[in-house]
Amino acid sequence: TIYRSTALPWFYLPLYLYVQLPVFHLALLALAFFSMPFIARALPSRAHRSALALILLTIFVPVCYAVFRHPALYDAVRHFIFLLPLFAVLGSLAFWHVYEWLDHGIAQFGNSYMRSFTAAVLFSGLAAIGYYHIRTMIRLHPYEYIYVNAPKAA
Repeated sequence: TIYRSTALPWFYLPLYLYVQLPVFHLALLALAFFSMPFIARALPSRAHRSALALILLTIFVPVCYAVFRHPALYDAVRHFIFLLPLFAVLGSLAFWHVYEWLDHGIAQFGNSYMRSFTAAVLFSGLAAIGYYHIRTMIRLHPYEYIYVNAPKAA
């Protein structure tokens, strides 16, 4: 179906974010969404919680505006590229929360080797995912903009 840029369906922006964000980022965003109350409670001060609220507002207000008001949007999510660093911040908070949760659970057993092993496994997995995405971007160069995540490419 072909849509005019002034008559896009409400799901245009969420769908394109889903299609063009890497699967790992989508997983971290889902984790951040479900663990947000725990993340907010774990932040050390009111200033940190206020910063988190500002990040969430900066993400949700433009997306909700695009979904409900249907402004003219061109070239997929080009007008919403500024959200990607904020998604990375939320994903990092979710990853940090999972790491802290695992570290606290393992610390109860008092085994420092197991804590080191868990950290090594988590960060090795993070490095492997980073390597995969860097390799993908090198293969796509200079056409990085055509990237779609693995489930949608199949």
